[in-house]
Amino acid sequence: MHLVPTQEEVVKLLEQTGALRQGHYEYPNGLHADEYLQVPLAMRYYQHA
Repeated sequence: MHLVPTQEEVVKLLEQTGALRQGHYEYPNGLHADEYLQVPLAMRYYQHA
């Protein structure tokens, strides 16, 4: 990984940590999305930041 990772590297890392999930999600405001990012879970792996 370079000093500044590519978008693909970031997405791969988030998926590997389980922070980025694929599926169908409905947010509390009623919006729908195909992806969900669990920020607290992503921050557990701060050494990759």
